[in-house]
Amino acid sequence: MGFELEYTLNGRRVSQRQFFDGMQQEVCDVAVKAATERIESVRCRQHGQRARATLKNQRGDRLEFSITGCCDQLIEAAQRAV
Repeated sequence: MGFELEYTLNGRRVSQRQFFDGMQQEVCDVAVKAATERIESVRCRQHGQRARATLKNQRGDRLEFSITGCCDQLIEAAQRAV
């Protein structure tokens, strides 16, 4: 008894490799979103502003962000939040 697998991504038929590459990208996208939300949820106690996160680099399972804010204390707090 045999069977054939069909891989689909966003409603279209794709190869097995495209399917797993797409799944890996979706996992990375979720990780980027979660890290960004965590960084940007940090608010400066002195100035009331929030930290800003920009994805600088993504290699495999490693993400590198640039974090900016109104002062060094906010940036340090946002770095600790990740």
